[in-house]
Amino acid sequence: MKKMRNQKTLVKINPKVLKWTIDSSGWTIKELSNKTEIEPEQITQWQSKTSSIELSKLERIALSLKKPLAVFFLPEPPKEKELTDYRKIAGFKNKKLSKKTLDAMRNARYIQSSAHELFELQNMSEEPDVEHINLKNSPEEIALYQRRKLDFEFEIINDNGRIIKKPIQRVYNELREKIESMNIFVLQSSMPINEARGFTLTDKFPRIIVVNSKDDVKPKIFTLLHEYAHILLKKDGICLPNSENFHSNSNEIQLIEKWCNAFAGSLLMPKKEFLIELTSNEEKFEDPRKVIENLSKKFKVSKKATIVRILNLSANQSYKEMYLEYYDKILWEAPVKPKKKEGGAISQADKCISQKGRKYVRLVSDSKNKQLITVNSMISYLNLKIKHFDKLQSKI
Repeated sequence: MKKMRNQKTLVKINPKVLKWTIDSSGWTIKELSNKTEIEPEQITQWQSKTSSIELSKLERIALSLKKPLAVFFLPEPPKEKELTDYRKIAGFKNKKLSKKTLDAMRNARYIQSSAHELFELQNMSEEPDVEHINLKNSPEEIALYQRRKLDFEFEIINDNGRIIKKPIQRVYNELREKIESMNIFVLQSSMPINEARGFTLTDKFPRIIVVNSKDDVKPKIFTLLHEYAHILLKKDGICLPNSENFHSNSNEIQLIEKWCNAFAGSLLMPKKEFLIELTSNEEKFEDPRKVIENLSKKFKVSKKATIVRILNLSANQSYKEMYLEYYDKILWEAPVKPKKKEGGAISQADKCISQKGRKYVRLVSDSKNKQLITVNSMISYLNLKIKHFDKLQSKI
């Protein structure tokens, strides 16, 4: 570093690192210029050749991009593995991900890396407790087995033998905790729903699932099961809003998405029970929309997922044509926006658990309690102020 007469501190960084940091954050030069009040030509110049940059301006860029200042002093841009199938999916080859989605992916990578460090400190296995399969396995058979393993039910029987329906949020929470008990981390991040409902990281240990926190709870359940299927297959993936489409190309990505959707649909709508309800509804109603609506409510899934299940199982050819016509009409409907929650603001402890999951929070807490990490490290891992930690521990 050197100082000019006006006392401005100047620093030199690798222009490739600056370009990577801006590009990977999803910002355009114009957006960053407006945010930092630095001329776009100046930023472009810094990205193209080595030159002296005012430290105060670099700090403004770091603050806007929500990056540690130290990142800009890396000797070279780090090599990041993209989620391989996003740009290969038909219609999304040239789509640019938003800053929020990129941040969610980067946060998932950070959690994965942090959890890996903590697993090593505690000498624990990082491998998921699942039976790996391939696309030759029947999604129907695997779904039946996994439904039992996950103890997945929308209803319970109380001590008096009475059947009671579980609140849908409880079903999701129990499914999330059950999957986490298999040494899989389930995170929640806010992303534009029209970009992704969830994604999975399976290239490294531990395995990570991310579900869109902005989504409604019913599609969250479908997404969670879809991403869980990616882990069973050991394949990365992004769950797009309309990925329930039963039309598929012959390439591997489409086959994987079709298999994962079939798995989630089979688990949520077991074949035997679904066919009984389908037959009963088709006998009662001539309008296929009424049949779809009733089945969608019964099995707590979207209408699109319901139609796909019908088309896969029904032998009624005349009805199939009507279902297919209705499916094409609703294919590109915008996802249902979740209802706004009533009541006060969520506590920082609850927010931490909701976003990072109980498994990760417990892993960090246990490492601190075993004196394997410091208080400062714990704060860094959880991104939580120390004053909230006691409340956090009481909740986990």
